[in-house]
Amino acid sequence: MKFGFIANHQKIKEISTFYDELIQWLEKNKVSYFFEEQFAKLLEFRQPIPLYPFSELVEKADIIVTLGGDGTILSTAREIGFLEKPILGFHLGNLGFLAELTRKTYQEKLKNVLNGDYVLDKRMVIQAKICFSGETLIYHALNDIVISKGTFPRMIRYTVEVEAELINRYYADGLIVATPTGSTAYNLSANGPILMPDIDAFVINPICPHSLTNRPVVLSANRTLTIRFTDVDEGTHITADGQVFKPVTPDCVVQICKAPFTVQLVRQKDSSYFQVLRSKLLWGSQ
Repeated sequence: MKFGFIANHQKIKEISTFYDELIQWLEKNKVSYFFEEQFAKLLEFRQPIPLYPFSELVEKADIIVTLGGDGTILSTAREIGFLEKPILGFHLGNLGFLAELTRKTYQEKLKNVLNGDYVLDKRMVIQAKICFSGETLIYHALNDIVISKGTFPRMIRYTVEVEAELINRYYADGLIVATPTGSTAYNLSANGPILMPDIDAFVINPICPHSLTNRPVVLSANRTLTIRFTDVDEGTHITADGQVFKPVTPDCVVQICKAPFTVQLVRQKDSSYFQVLRSKLLWGSQ
């Protein structure tokens, strides 16, 4: 089994404190591995290790190991998710719902993976088709597609349809369309429901709507949403996983549906989704 290591280039400081230990462990256990060339140069590795450009690394690796946090997993998933190459997250961030490895557990858990003692957790991805001024863009998101008014103080007006049937006309600060994976991200902060990862659905959650009766709606992922704008100001934008940004204009039409591929996350066989929720959200703590 071959591991390809890629990393968040903003986490150089955190990674530099233990990469010698990591490489020594990989060598000691005769693990087949290689690192992303650009990242290795930034880190100034002090010992010879196998390096490849990103595209070649992805092609050669059986499992992609991301060094960073959930954000690194999200960006990696957008770049290579369509290949359905297994992704194993190494957590160096703060909350970390998706990453499986930590500095305390990576040795034991990597051994389990090497022994084939793991499962692939297939996560739904959503696709946004953005049409405006004769141009069409396609975004993919593992967490969410978000429309936001930005820093402008006025709310925006938009309609949401499901396959030509009107759901509602909204006057709000924006809209979150979240996958089950993303239901514990921005959607959770906006009082949206938590969905189990294996549920084939997504959440429509208006951000601060000017109506107490506008609540989040859970829809089958087999449906297609269409969002149209009736009043937007400069600064209104759409983002994919909080990382890809595009301004929204009044003539913009956004269609959101389930993507034709899944992102495959490597999990330990004894991994429990509810244990993660209890741990990360501090359920039951006094």
